[in-house]
Amino acid sequence: MIDKFKKLVAVAEEMATSWNEMGLDVSGMEVQVEGHGGIVRVGTWREYAVYHPDENQHMPEYCMDYTTYYYTWIDGGWMKDEPMIVEAASPFEAREEEVDELPF
Repeated sequence: MIDKFKKLVAVAEEMATSWNEMGLDVSGMEVQVEGHGGIVRVGTWREYAVYHPDENQHMPEYCMDYTTYYYTWIDGGWMKDEPMIVEAASPFEAREEEVDELPF
């Protein structure tokens, strides 16, 4: 188990290094391993403006914004879980196909 955790920490460190090279300031990182699944959360500081009606102005506030990535242990290594994208047919498109053209 500790070997899995060390390997996932190495993956998280590589991710944080690449984020830092892109100019993002990585300020927090969480790594969690449970069985054959792993979670890496990388945190950056984010600024957002909140309106204060008493002062009638927007004041900046800061929070830690975490991005979560999921991994699966396969054949001695961590593989990133990619989200499945399933396209569904629109019910409106099906109705348009059922309508017959007028004879005139």
